[in-house]
Amino acid sequence: MSAPGKQSSDALRQQLTLVGSGEPLLRLQKRMGCAAAGLGLTLNFDVRRDHEAFGLAYADTPAVLLGGQLVFSGLPRTETIEA
Repeated sequence: MSAPGKQSSDALRQQLTLVGSGEPLLRLQKRMGCAAAGLGLTLNFDVRRDHEAFGLAYADTPAVLLGGQLVFSGLPRTETIEA
C-alpha cells in the first residue's frame, strides 16, 4: 500500500515499443530514457527490428509506439520528448 500523497511505482511506469535498428534506435532509446528520468517516469522498452510488422517503412524508423499506435518517428530532441 502506498503512503498518502505518493503514487505507486506502477503509476509512473510505462511500456513502449521502439521500432528500428542501429545507431538511430540506440539514440532514441537513450533520449527516451533521459526524458523519462527528467519527468520522474520509468520506461520499459520492447525493442523490435521488424518495422514491416507494424506497417512502417524503414524511412519511418526509429519509431515509438504505445499500445500499437504510433506516437512519433524520427529522432526528436530530448526536450521535445519531455514536452
